[in-house]
Amino acid sequence: MKLSDFRINRHYWLNTIDRRIIKKGKIVGKVDRKSFDEIWRKQSNKTMFVHVGLGAIKDAFGVDPYRLLLETFDNNDIIALAPGFTPSFRTSGVYHKLFSQPEYGTFSRLFLKDAKYRTDDAIHSILVRGEYDFSKCEHQESFSSRSCFARLDEDNILYVNIGTDRLVCVQLHFIEHYCQVPYMDIVKHNGVIFKNETEYRHITQTNFRYKTRITWNRKKIRKLMLKEGILQEYDLNGLEVRIFHAQDLRKLIAAQLERDPFYLVT
Repeated sequence: MKLSDFRINRHYWLNTIDRRIIKKGKIVGKVDRKSFDEIWRKQSNKTMFVHVGLGAIKDAFGVDPYRLLLETFDNNDIIALAPGFTPSFRTSGVYHKLFSQPEYGTFSRLFLKDAKYRTDDAIHSILVRGEYDFSKCEHQESFSSRSCFARLDEDNILYVNIGTDRLVCVQLHFIEHYCQVPYMDIVKHNGVIFKNETEYRHITQTNFRYKTRITWNRKKIRKLMLKEGILQEYDLNGLEVRIFHAQDLRKLIAAQLERDPFYLVT
């Protein structure tokens, strides 16, 4: 191609690239706060495990997205739970409830300072803002029938995705454990948990390990949830919100895994 040809076609190629970028990543426009607040007002269950994409929320409202969410929780009496996950414990053997930074997502790292408390699970801790009691759970068993995630299933809490680019739900790990999928091993990790700067104790954290590299088929799972009517889904000018109950998901996926143990990953 001659330089002159490139100059002639430059705008065509740039526009093509722009269209591809826009098609790949959904654009979020401005959103009316009232339509966002209405979603939470009509939820009867006020205990919610939230997965958040702050960037999409900022694009939608043009304000500090983290403060907006805290206001939303407070205005609607929401007990907010969030992931405080520290998978590095598997290699470091050290978990500090105050200072071990959540390793997935900016929202969780910010939420750490505003949470009322953090569970003792050294790999899959849960950050809690509000009155929710995990004291009778076995924190050193991440996904067993006595775990904190079993309690979430028992109470049928809401799982909420706000501004995430895909369906996100750590409760699927509990369902895999519950259904004893063949591609998962139960493993133990020894280490130390620090409650504060001086108090610590030795623990053995029971968690999981996949036998091979796997990826959940989130598109298939979401499609099934919509088909069976267990997924509330909102598109607010590009800001996506998804809401579903823990038990609904477990019952739906357990039925699929009974027929095909590899359903989640195929």
